[in-house]
Amino acid sequence: MEVFFKILAIIGIVLLSILGIILLAVLLVLFVPVRYRAEGSFKDNKPRLIAGGSWLLHIVSVRYTLGETDPLCIRIFGFKIKSKKEAEPDFEEDDDELIEYTPVNVPNEQSKVDYKAESVSSENVVSVTTVEKPAKEVSESSENTAEPEAKESLILKDEQVETSSKPESKPKKAKSKSEPNKNFENRSFYDKIKKYIEIIESRRFKKTFEYSKKKIFKLLKHICPRKLQIEGEVGFDDPSVTGQILVITSMLKPVLGKNVRIVGNFEDPIVSIEGKLKGHITVFRVLWTGAVLYFNKNIRKIIKMFREV
Repeated sequence: MEVFFKILAIIGIVLLSILGIILLAVLLVLFVPVRYRAEGSFKDNKPRLIAGGSWLLHIVSVRYTLGETDPLCIRIFGFKIKSKKEAEPDFEEDDDELIEYTPVNVPNEQSKVDYKAESVSSENVVSVTTVEKPAKEVSESSENTAEPEAKESLILKDEQVETSSKPESKPKKAKSKSEPNKNFENRSFYDKIKKYIEIIESRRFKKTFEYSKKKIFKLLKHICPRKLQIEGEVGFDDPSVTGQILVITSMLKPVLGKNVRIVGNFEDPIVSIEGKLKGHITVFRVLWTGAVLYFNKNIRKIIKMFREV
């Protein structure tokens, strides 16, 4: 019995350790943030971009470099995962392994000449035989074909006279059955729009909209980069265009922050921009906001109301 209990204890310890490892992995995936960063520039009409992300002390890292033959690089525990281009080697054909192919029954020059002579002789031998009919049979056949054509022309003239003598009947206007259907469709469409407007103007919709807006803005604030720095100099041939771009950048300063600095050059055409950004995303935060919005009663009721219209 002691041996049996020892075996059960060992099995229990193994199962608990496996469950602990799985639970630890799930917690790491949910709560350890994924860090991302990017650096880029545009100078002398040449773009440059290096972007990447890492997770759990660079155990998993991804890097993308613009302009390289293999721009994407994925590493796990420091080991690079080969892409398809690197995995498939280029097979070079060796000259020694090549086998010359000599086709069978290749005609020589003499055989070609013999073949041409045979074709010419066959053309001379073959002749088209034509049989001439006597003149009497030809005249009889022409008379037989002329008689039905004359009869058909007389019948067509009689039909034209009859149709011209009859008074022209005005075509009756077909009653349009599609008009009431169109009116019904238009009414149903306008009724749907009215119902949608009533739902949007309702008190429940306004409360749920404000609640969901707060949650979404919190999520966007969490996802947005913590550090952002953009510096550049912009100038175009038309100074009005540079002025418009400077106005747009000044309007976006409250959103982008003080780290965005773009200077206008009204003398020389130039576009030179450099930028850096850093941030992180937690998987648990994204899943939590999605679950809260999905299982909210008011949101589910409003979705049901929209579907019932």
